[in-house]
Amino acid sequence: MTRETFTEAELNALAKIDADAEAQKKAIFDARAAREGAIPDEQRLVYAAFDRCPCGHGMAYDPSGRLGTDNGSPFRRPNQWECAGILLGVADSKIAHQSPLYFSCWEVKGENQPSANGRTTRGTIVPQVVS
Repeated sequence: MTRETFTEAELNALAKIDADAEAQKKAIFDARAAREGAIPDEQRLVYAAFDRCPCGHGMAYDPSGRLGTDNGSPFRRPNQWECAGILLGVADSKIAHQSPLYFSCWEVKGENQPSANGRTTRGTIVPQVVS
């Protein structure tokens, strides 16, 4: 029994289809990134329902992966909760901040989860000053 192979023309047609599909996929991802980028940073953040940083800001992450201290991931997506003040660049360096809480190590309920019952840490409370 002989093995069937593609002709040169068939291989070229398959390569063109693959290239077209990659171009379409890139265009869709670029459109999504542009749509996410148009949303102001503070509105785009997902805040924790209960967990706050000692500085008074809620813990949060940016679902687009644009903001955050750990942007080295090849997936360019968030992997940790961080102080919203640090993410937004409004954190006071004289006040203590919570170190990042990695998704793989900490269970933090997000404001968008049904069991949060509408609770959120958006906004700030009175910070705890470091003595």
